[in-house]
Amino acid sequence: MDNRECKACIIRTEFFRSNLDEKIQLYIRSLPEEIKTEKKEYDRRVFICEACDDNMYGMCRYSGNFIETRAANSLQHCPAPGKPKW
Repeated sequence: MDNRECKACIIRTEFFRSNLDEKIQLYIRSLPEEIKTEKKEYDRRVFICEACDDNMYGMCRYSGNFIETRAANSLQHCPAPGKPKW
């Protein structure tokens, strides 16, 4: 049997070791103001993503993005095929 780990799991583990939340917040703060999602909309997007069946430990199954980083960019959309959730 093959004992390889999922790439997303490896990446997530490595990021956790190096303060994932700090890195996500740093990325969000670095976004140009004109493309940052307004707070209320950002919270709505994150709420939807956190409850989504395609949320894999904080990463979107379809985009591979951390849900917080995708939600923070107003130019992004939900990548779920067929019926985006936001």
